[in-house]
Amino acid sequence: MSRTLTLQRLGVTGALYRTLRSTNVIENLNRLVGHFTRNVRRWRDGAMLVRWMAAALQDAQPRLRHIKGCREMAALIRALDRHQVDSKEQVA
Repeated sequence: MSRTLTLQRLGVTGALYRTLRSTNVIENLNRLVGHFTRNVRRWRDGAMLVRWMAAALQDAQPRLRHIKGCREMAALIRALDRHQVDSKEQVA
């Protein structure tokens, strides 16, 4: 339950909240990578996998839309930094 309210706890609001509350962004990226790598029949090693994933992401980049609410990302990063510092203090 605590993970479901993370965006609200961090103070994310507006368009950025609406964008990040769904999995559509990552599902779209997964679909584009899957389309790019669909003809690979045999993954030989981890290095080959990394090369293909890098090529797939580079190929998909022009087709990805900008995140709605991207102007609020700086506030999200600050909130995450504060949360990380608070977590370290609780562990110590």
